[in-house]
Amino acid sequence: MNDTLNNFIKLLNSLVTITKNQGEHFKSVAYTKAINELQKYLKSSQVSTEVLSYNDLKKLKLPNIGKTILEKYEEFLKTGTLEVVEREKANPVNIFANIYGIGPIKAKELVTKKNIVTLEQLRAQQNNIQENKLPLLNTKQQIGLKYYEDLLKRIPRTEIEEFKELLTQNFSETLIENSETQENNSFEIVGSFRRNKSDSGDIDLIITSYNNNKSVFENFIKKLVTKHIVVELLSKGETKCLTIGKLLKDNAIPRRIDFLYSLPQEYAFSILYFTGSKEFNTSMRQHALNVDLTLNEHGFHKMSTSNSQRSKEEKITKLFKSEKDIFDFLCMEYKEPHERIDGDSVVLTLPIDEIKTKILNYQEEPKPEEPKPEEPKPEEPKPEEPKPEEPKPEEPKPEEPKPEEPEIQEPPENKTLIIEPQEQKKKKSETLKSQRTEPSQKPKVHTLKKHTKKITNDALQNIEKLKAQGITSLAILSVEELTHMLTEAINNYYTSEFKENTLLTDNEYDILREYILTKDPTNKVALEQHTQVKLDHTKVKLPYEMWSMDKIKPDTSALDKFKQTYKGPYVISAKLDGVSALYSTENDQANLYTRGDGKYGQLINHLIPYLKLPTEKNITLRGELMIKEDLFKMKYKGQFSNSRNFISGLVNRKTLTHLEEQILEDIDFVTYEVLMPQNLTPSQQYNKAVELNTISVLNIQDITYEELTNDYLSSKLLEYRTSYLYSIDGIICIDDNIYPRVSKNPDHAFAFKMVLTDQEIEAKVVDVLWTVSSNGLIKPRVQFEPVTIGGVSITYATGFNAKFIKDNNIGLGALVKLIRSGDVIPYIAEVLVPAQAPLMPNSTEYEYIWNATNIDIILVNNKTDPRVIEKTIIKFFKDLEVEGLGDKNVKKILASGANTIEKIINASIEDLMKVEGFKQKMASKIHSSIKTQVKKASVAQLASASNIFGQGFAEKTINTILEAYPTILTSDLTEEEKVAQIKAIKGFADKTARQFVKSIDQFNSFMEKIRPIQEEEFKETTTKENELKEKETIEENELKEKETIEENELKEEDQQSNSLKNKVLVLSDFDKSVYTKKEITNEVIKLGGRVEASVTKETNILVVGNILKQTTKIVKAKKNSAIEIIQLDSFLKKYLTHL
Repeated sequence: MNDTLNNFIKLLNSLVTITKNQGEHFKSVAYTKAINELQKYLKSSQVSTEVLSYNDLKKLKLPNIGKTILEKYEEFLKTGTLEVVEREKANPVNIFANIYGIGPIKAKELVTKKNIVTLEQLRAQQNNIQENKLPLLNTKQQIGLKYYEDLLKRIPRTEIEEFKELLTQNFSETLIENSETQENNSFEIVGSFRRNKSDSGDIDLIITSYNNNKSVFENFIKKLVTKHIVVELLSKGETKCLTIGKLLKDNAIPRRIDFLYSLPQEYAFSILYFTGSKEFNTSMRQHALNVDLTLNEHGFHKMSTSNSQRSKEEKITKLFKSEKDIFDFLCMEYKEPHERIDGDSVVLTLPIDEIKTKILNYQEEPKPEEPKPEEPKPEEPKPEEPKPEEPKPEEPKPEEPKPEEPEIQEPPENKTLIIEPQEQKKKKSETLKSQRTEPSQKPKVHTLKKHTKKITNDALQNIEKLKAQGITSLAILSVEELTHMLTEAINNYYTSEFKENTLLTDNEYDILREYILTKDPTNKVALEQHTQVKLDHTKVKLPYEMWSMDKIKPDTSALDKFKQTYKGPYVISAKLDGVSALYSTENDQANLYTRGDGKYGQLINHLIPYLKLPTEKNITLRGELMIKEDLFKMKYKGQFSNSRNFISGLVNRKTLTHLEEQILEDIDFVTYEVLMPQNLTPSQQYNKAVELNTISVLNIQDITYEELTNDYLSSKLLEYRTSYLYSIDGIICIDDNIYPRVSKNPDHAFAFKMVLTDQEIEAKVVDVLWTVSSNGLIKPRVQFEPVTIGGVSITYATGFNAKFIKDNNIGLGALVKLIRSGDVIPYIAEVLVPAQAPLMPNSTEYEYIWNATNIDIILVNNKTDPRVIEKTIIKFFKDLEVEGLGDKNVKKILASGANTIEKIINASIEDLMKVEGFKQKMASKIHSSIKTQVKKASVAQLASASNIFGQGFAEKTINTILEAYPTILTSDLTEEEKVAQIKAIKGFADKTARQFVKSIDQFNSFMEKIRPIQEEEFKETTTKENELKEKETIEENELKEKETIEENELKEEDQQSNSLKNKVLVLSDFDKSVYTKKEITNEVIKLGGRVEASVTKETNILVVGNILKQTTKIVKAKKNSAIEIIQLDSFLKKYLTHL
């Protein structure tokens, strides 16, 4: 009856999407409200006639239906559509914004900056490398583009029912494989499907395990990937996995399938939340708020109200087994999923006041039962809280009371006052005299002095250890000792204008401070920093306090929390890395100050004549003394390590030479804050700085709530680093509104100093950990502050080798760029800010020398070092895949006295039973596995695993030698003749050949001890194997010749099994597969192929996880048209069908 209004509502829904994509959220909200009112009208209306005109709709006097909506309706009645909708349908920004992974900002950039206006152009250019050395579209965006048209299609209910049957079957299989039962695990398809709709946009599954076995969730998805039901993983976390999947039939359409794991106690809430509808959920949550509760997918929380502000309190722990339990708790009539339509579906069973009383009574009952005895635990450390404050008796020593003297307060005239140190000294002596009149206090004063000196010395020693040994040196220190370290660093850092020789660099200081806060989140020194600085009486009180900015990390939720409070618009600016200064002409006096500790700084008026500063009266500017980087590099770089230290040196000169006066002409005062005139927004301040004819910091204004993302900030930080005239160490983001100045770092602004992109992030190094390899090499692993990239938390990356650490000064506080290529192990792509010195191995722990190439360091006594022996033994049994001999058990056997490979192999069951913790079953199992694995291992495998031939001799390398010269290990040839033989093999140099030959005797001795076979048999083992292989090949060829044309299937199967013969393959990253590289490598070898580590001219096939990614290997392979580049799933179908 009201089809006209229903069709109009559909157009309004299109307008909601369009305005959202354009960032016009007020319009979007207005259209949404209009839709809600029209839907309410249609549901409640008893009118049997259509609304057929502007005036018909106007007469209804519906809320939120204003002039704009009425005009849209009139246009719709005349044309059957809306011009703006038709126009925007063809707008490439809207088309691109609907591609998964490409939001409105990226879509706008593609159109306006890259001039891409069609999907065809976007597909053609998606892999083009940009200025930031990344492809135009990241991996997820490329997947979204690949499936764009398919994902727009609605999914019929009948198809989702087919999915349900398929998923149920695979879920059951997963439970059986994981020894789980159906009773303990469950999943539900939610969303519009559960509400009995005829079609859906995607498929949402909620999974739970009532014994909270999350491995079911993970293994279920793995199974779906293996069976090619899930064809793409868009994102994968511990409890959420977004995918694209399809049915196992021809012409199946790829669909969005999202999996969510819910804790068992939250399962009912998750089912309710994700079932919808949106309008019903909104009304139900509002009802919960009306009775002082919050409701979401995780459960109920209590609400409290104080000073008209509502805040969320503790969670209600009652167990809700079903959705009905939730309805009952809220005194609501239970509605089946298909009945949950809108706000009218929320029907209360009691008056609201009675419900509120009932909820309140429930809230009071659990209080006596709450296990509050646990509460004192957080307070246990409280006796230690005074400990960091124990030194506070020392604070009076540096004249804590003195700063409170009236003389130090800034008078109204803002005249500069210098604190007289002599008067302070006088008072100090008087205080000591008065103390000495009390005999009992004499030793106290004396002890306090010594104690203070000892604390300072200990703190300085600990700081040196931190710089030399990394963050691990902090583990043995108490919170009190750590706090003393920070106090010393603060006093040194904030009171020193010349930063070249501070105790800790900026990054080192941040690492120490953040480490303390992880141990003691309420630590006053770490939290209040500036307030802990000792007063330097040679400085003056600043007319305005100059506080710093809190930093946020891009891999955390910090930005989202900031945006919840501050809604924008925002401004960003470069975070200048110079010498902070304050310039004021208030009260007819021009003064220039350094920042100092933010409250007290130095007066540097003698520099004013040489700087280009404005002369207008009653202005105060905050800025940075800077020099253009190009100018610094051209004229001064040879004398100073960086531009900031160069400027610091000039600023601290009390008298200037003629040359220094000339140099000052190269210094700029770059303004980033206007304090007077007051009451200006940040953007107005930047503009005012330009009006005053000063250099205003590089900034961007009018950034919207939607635009402000970690990706946006990261891209701007990269852009500023490469293009700005001055040195920066981050960017500043500020909510562009007026806020009162406060005596702390402002909450409405933050510093952003580390880049985060899809597969790239910056991190601060906290340690370099060195471990000995089985070859005696000492290898580095770099530890940094935990960061999240690609949804994965990362703390370590390979340090490659000692040369890399040393040459790049990788140590405490270094800032590195990490890349996680193809969702595998991260690596350090670049050192952005080196440390003051590299963290090399401790010489007392490791006595080492550099190897011949000066790339690695190696233990001096590497053959006899216990650590090397242990690693070699562990490697041997791991390579041979001996069951039960992992690291821990090998260490136990070594401790029992069996300290060589030979001893362990020849150990009896009785010997093994003497090992700590070994019973007969374990000893028998290990003994049997050792005999089996050693017996079936090839000579090459034993040679490689034993590590006797040293670095570079893997099984494949040794096999190459033995295939060319099967008797080289036992022949009577001289060493030189054997060296000549090996050198004749392609790829073997003289050095490699000699290394192999000199180790032959040792290996033969080893073989005799572990496998005492007759020499003749040992000599001819490899030869006989080769003869057998040759015979098999001849027989195989004869069989092939006898095959007839009619045996097509047999012939095809045979071709598949031999299609990899003599082929060289490279396996690149494919973490989505359940098969490991080793498993696939073994299958390839069985089929006559071989696997190499890198792409060369000999490579025939490159197998990759995602063919759309522009990895280094893919780029290299594309240059050789003879190399087949194939995705893993296609490779398995084509070559390894038996898997």
